[in-house]
Amino acid sequence: MARSGLLTLLRPGLVFFVLAAVFIDDGNGQIEFPKEETKYPKLVNTLTFDGSSYIQFDFNMLESLFFRPTPLERIQFYFSTWVPDGLVFLHDYNGRKIYLAMRGGRLVFVDDDGKSAPREIVIGNKRFDDGRWYLFELKRRDMVINMTVSDLYQNQRPHQREYTFRTPTQFIVPGLVYPGGTENTAESTNGRFTKNFQGTIADVKFSSYYQNVKSLVTKNEVLLDTFSLGNNIGVILEQVTWEDPPIFGPKPTTTTPKPTPSPVTTITIMDPDAYAAVTERFLMRPGSSIEFKFRTITKEGLLMYAGSPMYGRNFTTLEIYDGKLYHIFNFNGMETTRTLISESEVSDGITHQVEIRYYNENVTIILDGRAKVVPLNRGVSLPDNLGRVYVGGFETYLSLPWHTWARTGYQGCLEDVRINGALLDFSQVLTLQQLVGRMQEGCMSMPKQCTTANRCVNGYCQNLWGDYMCDCRATEYTGRHCQTPAWTALFNGNRRYKMTVSPQREYHVNDISFRFKTMAKDGLIFQTRAQANGDFIRAELEDGRIKITTYLDKKTTVRYVGNNLNDMEWHTMYIQRRGGHMELWVDKKDSQKTILPGEGFKLFISEVFIGGHTAPDKLNIPSNVKPYIGYLRNFYINDFDVFRFMQGGGFGTFYQYPNIPLLVFNDITLPTYNSFITLDGLVSLDKLNMHFLFKTTEANGVLFFNEGTNRDMFAVELFDGRLHVKVDTPGNQPIDTATPKDRRYDDGEWHSVSITHKNVGGQRQLMLNVDGLRTPYAVSGIENIALQGDLYVGGLPSTFFEKDYINDFLSAKTGYRGCLSSVDFGRGPPDLSQYAKLQGVTIYDTCQAIVSRCSEPANQCLHGGICYDHPSNGTTWCDCSMTGWGGTNCNYHPLGYYFRSDGIPDQYAMMVYTYGTVRTTDSERDEIVFGVMTDETDATLVKLISSIFKDFIEFKLVDGFVRVEYDTDQSGVVKTIRNDQVLISDGKYHTIRFIRTKNNASLIIDEGIPVRIDHVDAHGNFDRLKKIFVGGVYQSGDIVKGTGFRGIIGGLNINGHRIFFDAQDNINTQIIRDAIVAPRPYKLGPKIVPPSESPWVTSPTDPPIGPIFPDGLPIIPPDIGGAGIGWTVGGGGPGGGGGIVDVVVFPDGSGGSAGGVPGGLPPVEGGPIAAAQVAAVPSLPVAGPRAGALMGTLLGLGVLATSLMWAFYRCKPGCCFGAGAGGAGGPIISAPRASASNIGAVQAASAANSNAAAAGAGAGAGAGAGTRSMTAANGGSASYFGQSTLTAGQSSSGVHQRQDSYDSATLRAMGTFSNRGTALGTPGASRHQFSSTSGYSESNMMVTTPGSMQSYQFENANPDYDIAAGVHSNYNSNTLGVGAANTGGFSSSTMSSNYNYSVKTIKTVGGQQQLLGYNAGSMSNVIVTPGAMGEEVRVDCCLMTNDGHSVVTGSSLGPPQVWNMSNGELLRIMQGETVGSTYLHLVNGDRLLVGAINSDLEVNQYSVPKGVHNYVFQIWDSATGRPLDMAERETLSALAVMNDSDKVLFGRSDKFGGGTNIVIWDLLGNQPLKEMRYDAPVGNNDYISYINMSQDDRYVIAGFTNTFDNFAEFVLLDTMSSSYSVNDPNILRLDASPECTAVLPREEAVTGLRNGDLVVWSIRTGQPSRQLLSNNGKHAHAREVKAVARSEDNRFLVSASADGTLKLWDLESERHISTMNGHNDEVWCCAISTDNEIIVSGSRDGTIRLWRLRNGQEICAFNAGVDVFYITMSRDKGTIVALGDKFGARKLIMLQVVRSKVKRQVPA
Repeated sequence: MARSGLLTLLRPGLVFFVLAAVFIDDGNGQIEFPKEETKYPKLVNTLTFDGSSYIQFDFNMLESLFFRPTPLERIQFYFSTWVPDGLVFLHDYNGRKIYLAMRGGRLVFVDDDGKSAPREIVIGNKRFDDGRWYLFELKRRDMVINMTVSDLYQNQRPHQREYTFRTPTQFIVPGLVYPGGTENTAESTNGRFTKNFQGTIADVKFSSYYQNVKSLVTKNEVLLDTFSLGNNIGVILEQVTWEDPPIFGPKPTTTTPKPTPSPVTTITIMDPDAYAAVTERFLMRPGSSIEFKFRTITKEGLLMYAGSPMYGRNFTTLEIYDGKLYHIFNFNGMETTRTLISESEVSDGITHQVEIRYYNENVTIILDGRAKVVPLNRGVSLPDNLGRVYVGGFETYLSLPWHTWARTGYQGCLEDVRINGALLDFSQVLTLQQLVGRMQEGCMSMPKQCTTANRCVNGYCQNLWGDYMCDCRATEYTGRHCQTPAWTALFNGNRRYKMTVSPQREYHVNDISFRFKTMAKDGLIFQTRAQANGDFIRAELEDGRIKITTYLDKKTTVRYVGNNLNDMEWHTMYIQRRGGHMELWVDKKDSQKTILPGEGFKLFISEVFIGGHTAPDKLNIPSNVKPYIGYLRNFYINDFDVFRFMQGGGFGTFYQYPNIPLLVFNDITLPTYNSFITLDGLVSLDKLNMHFLFKTTEANGVLFFNEGTNRDMFAVELFDGRLHVKVDTPGNQPIDTATPKDRRYDDGEWHSVSITHKNVGGQRQLMLNVDGLRTPYAVSGIENIALQGDLYVGGLPSTFFEKDYINDFLSAKTGYRGCLSSVDFGRGPPDLSQYAKLQGVTIYDTCQAIVSRCSEPANQCLHGGICYDHPSNGTTWCDCSMTGWGGTNCNYHPLGYYFRSDGIPDQYAMMVYTYGTVRTTDSERDEIVFGVMTDETDATLVKLISSIFKDFIEFKLVDGFVRVEYDTDQSGVVKTIRNDQVLISDGKYHTIRFIRTKNNASLIIDEGIPVRIDHVDAHGNFDRLKKIFVGGVYQSGDIVKGTGFRGIIGGLNINGHRIFFDAQDNINTQIIRDAIVAPRPYKLGPKIVPPSESPWVTSPTDPPIGPIFPDGLPIIPPDIGGAGIGWTVGGGGPGGGGGIVDVVVFPDGSGGSAGGVPGGLPPVEGGPIAAAQVAAVPSLPVAGPRAGALMGTLLGLGVLATSLMWAFYRCKPGCCFGAGAGGAGGPIISAPRASASNIGAVQAASAANSNAAAAGAGAGAGAGAGTRSMTAANGGSASYFGQSTLTAGQSSSGVHQRQDSYDSATLRAMGTFSNRGTALGTPGASRHQFSSTSGYSESNMMVTTPGSMQSYQFENANPDYDIAAGVHSNYNSNTLGVGAANTGGFSSSTMSSNYNYSVKTIKTVGGQQQLLGYNAGSMSNVIVTPGAMGEEVRVDCCLMTNDGHSVVTGSSLGPPQVWNMSNGELLRIMQGETVGSTYLHLVNGDRLLVGAINSDLEVNQYSVPKGVHNYVFQIWDSATGRPLDMAERETLSALAVMNDSDKVLFGRSDKFGGGTNIVIWDLLGNQPLKEMRYDAPVGNNDYISYINMSQDDRYVIAGFTNTFDNFAEFVLLDTMSSSYSVNDPNILRLDASPECTAVLPREEAVTGLRNGDLVVWSIRTGQPSRQLLSNNGKHAHAREVKAVARSEDNRFLVSASADGTLKLWDLESERHISTMNGHNDEVWCCAISTDNEIIVSGSRDGTIRLWRLRNGQEICAFNAGVDVFYITMSRDKGTIVALGDKFGARKLIMLQVVRSKVKRQVPA
């Protein structure tokens, strides 16, 4: 559009300076705005603008007195318009712009300070484009302005808005003022507005007020309506008289045209060869323009071209290439300028509007309202005449300028084409240029073929006009639908191909790609050749990188991309050349862009050489370029499939999956175990890149071995048919990466192996890849290993096996026999055959079969032994180490030990083997084998225990049969597997084999049928195996009673370690009493008959103060509950089953029972012992703790009934006796530890009156109750109501600690927390405190220990919340548990960073009905007990304040609450009649809280099963809690905050889901700004559940869950649309949850799917564009994606999945950075800290984990005990807030992150 302007300098005669003295007296000395009354008739100066004109006033010409600082200013004017859009006026001063504009009929005020994002204020909630006269008035007082718009008749309520500037502001300053618009409105407003004002403005006044003396104010006024128009056009100045207030302003002038045929302004170009020449000449003047709308789905096409006949001079063109819009121009033959206009694709099938404006200084291109200004270079001016304008294509594409890439016409719709403002009528063009049939009137539909069906089986679908194309380049397939396996070529260094292109072809642009897999670091992949000029493109590998060399226009360019690409993984290389622009990238890594030197060149191709060359002189190839070795497939040159063409023509040998052979070259055979070859050492493992093929029938053998100077070792070996990669450095944990146990590789077939060490997403990984099956192993420090020694291939000298450290390091004890091929260590393939000849080693030059003598029947090994051929003498030998046997053929008793051989009664013997610090290991799989000869029926055979955790495996004899108990999943739940078929205690020799994996365990006796159990939840490693007990359990300096063993144990082998060989040499072994090496063959001595047992009960006459156990009376073990009867008279008395009462048990170990006698009853005759006899009835059907639990319950009920009858008979009001508490049950039956639940004791104690001192016996770990009682460490608890407590360090008969497995000195307290004054847990008169600790101590009403503590508040035995005390992360796995007081074996470890992180609980708000139970055998010591109080304190949503000091929670049963995060105190409760609250957000700098409150609106029968809730929109003042008055009652079903934090977006669905409304709400004005409606049902008449916006606040995302198929459906709406009703929005369907979506830049979003994919899609079009793929090119995750989180700076994305992992993605390159493993179940939520340092995650496994973003390593973890489904972190990273759920009970968890400096290693 042409635009004229008046540049007017303010000078005398043009502007009136009016100085008026005004007396204003408000009584308080404050300046007030004077009231101005308008009197009619009134003389008015009006300015009428035609939409293309403007006026500029220069305030610099004002006198200085106008610029004095003033607190009061006023701007006012009248305006009238019939046009909805246009810039009304703009004020520009020192780069700061303040302007008023019309948008969609509404008046918008914009403040743009040039530093931060412009702020928009919409004035009023109506349209002002109705032609009425309105008065606009702006009043400024200091930094606050008030804007008012009212019509002149005042028959409508004035519309007002208030706004506060961020910095001091004044309007009358030395700047520029533009009424009506500017010369380039789009540039002036940064694309926010593009049109000038069309309408009338009258009486524009700028006024300022100054107070000179009291009650005297001076007013300065500037009038902007007096000037001389001269010869300018576009602005009409009139002076009119208003007799009365006018209603309407002048309408735009129109003339009645003569009847003519309707013009054709919209066409569809269907033929890419069709074009329209629409004008003879394009006259270019400043302000000239070309504008139109277009819509297409094709990615290439010439939209417009105008240029002179001279090639490359004076032209302007607009084209679409690669789906994006470009503008190219050249004026005066100067440098050609090419500009990318759209960052995202415009070939998306939606309408776009583009406008090009030409000025003397620049060219401005406006796309969809966004302007891009391209300045003209110095010396460049606009040409006068560019000749004809071509639309949609060109006559001859070969004559187009070289900088224009498109070489085909445009296909799509064109609408409203205007050239210099003139609308183009296509009716004559279609007829005269014979375009009918090739172009069509109107805009045709253009269905996207890719979305109508699953077109591409693999690959990426690309829409064409009426067709589609499948891009197979990055896949393993080819064909129309990417459905056929791609043709693959093998290159072994001797094979090469040449393809001839006839006739020679020329290329203006190139798209070349290929996929490759190789182990060679150097080699020529391809090179092109031209017939004449020598131009070429060459791709080669050089030191593991792709090197691209171009020789074009006689200039050479060399570029490198990628690193370590010779890793035997498939990679895809892309070469994209567009004229002189070249872009290179590998896979989805960052691309490298290059401008090639020269201009006007093209690439000619007549021949293509692949894999090598035959004539280097003709090809200009350097002599050092080697042939390529590896695989190639999917070689494309501009959509031409090279290998498919060559295979069809018979020009080579190509293969398709699954018939692709392994790449075998340089193959040899190692015929004997000592046929090894010596090479130079690997030196370092930092860049280990090792590849080879092997084929053998041998199950064992060392393939490669390398030793360094400091006993650093590296080896690759076969053992038991599995391939192992081992690394060992002194002082560090050995590394053993092995193939899965269900895969064997001694099958006589070729197997391909790759071993690499590289950085994967910031984490160092040792990767073993065998036949495509990857086994990663996270490592650190091996890059520093020095391997200067020789590298042995195929074995190693026999003298090496004599070294203990090598013998222990290697599992295979012989060299390798078999074939090796294609060996490469990343430094080029060695010629092994040549090395063998030089070293005199006997090998075969090709792969030949080797016959083993082990196949001969005479050489068979028995009992599962493994046969080996002897390396030199032609004999065989048997490896019996894992059989429990010995001898030549594994048929003789092995080395063993005889325990209790002397036959001394009650003097058992045993062995303790202790691993050294270096040998302490973790094992994912355990295999334990040994033999037994015994006549003992009940004993412990072998027990393995951990050094820091509660992991253990114990082999027992129970009634003569084997039972194995173990706990390796750190849950505290003991697994038991037993064999009741084979009697072991028969005096014969039996073998026992136990195999444990993460998924199951098997027990095999005498090579019989295995007994197997499966693990419901996967087990982890057996962590830090430290001690092995053989023949019993050793504790507190003696053998634990009941575990002693008599007999012989032989051949003990634990995970390949033969224990008795070390014991024989007295290595790490302690022998207790009578144990000797068993003579072979084994033979037992006579059976020992112990003396008869004492009677099972005694009755001492006078019980002493402490417990006394008579001779012969079995003492109650620490893990058995006691029994008894307790009573008090008045204020207390002796209790039963503990305390001061003797407790006895049956000879078979069963415990007594517990009962209670009400206070005031006479003592039982005979004293407390008689009471115990009464209580303990030995005729129960069960024994042990079950008997105690059952009889305690029965007798307690009976006595309770008796006591109630007695109470009713004897009690008088106010004179009742106190009642003693009854006994509690025994320990948890299945627990293997000496600990048990304390729930029984707590409930029993809390049921008693506080005056009652007696509590029931049998609580937990044998702790009783009485007048002097206290908690037993690591076990159950007695009452907390005693008169005194035990002192820390004192012993107690009820205490049992595992001193062998941990040192309590490593625990440290981090304090307890007690809630006070909260609505959830205010301590009342009857509220008491219970504490559980890792020790016990004596103090007045408080338990303190060196361990960390747990504090709870409860009332009437029903806690309403629980508070977990601080725990620390200083133990090896960095896993923290609630109740860390009971976790043994902590050790401090140095983290990979200089800082350690740990977490401690601030507060846990939950709804558990019972207290948390503790189990000393579990890692976390937490058992969350479900209860009925989940709904009482249900927390449904939470958020943190920006300062990180508070957290706001919402509940379905109450109003929002604000909590102090440092101490958990309740700060305030939001006011108002609020039943429930959700969707909470803090906005406007945390000053306002917005959310939704529960409503009693009708919920119909269709919405109830869909989980639909009706809510009412509410705003609160967050500081006071006061709700704001809402002008209207707004209902909603989803709510989100817009990016400027001053507006919110919410959606609501109609009853029955029939339609959806989207509302944008202005929070400052508390009024709606915009409303849109989609009047149609979505899905199965479903309701909006998720809402969000694009990052530019333009597009709305409304998410639904289709209740018919559970798919997510996204309805996408454009807020720029001026229509209220939306008829045809874009809708996207995905198999996902709508909430699993993150909004990305460039109007895109990413959603996690249920199949594990991460799909990136366009918010504008609703079309998926691409996927985020993991490093293996497969799904992003193996299972459903549960959550995605984007970093605040848009750099990173983290995804959480049901596969138990988190993955980090670089959003710029869209590549997978790292995978975070550690959770044991589905990961449900995640978040990224604001500084991108930390990732925090929550899982169904009940843990919260912290990770380092830069390397994916775990920092620490916290066991919350509930399924964590929401998590967030404060901006300062000091606090984590999470929500959890277990069995319907909700928890709010607040954790503090403790950051501590780590300086040294602290031993455990």
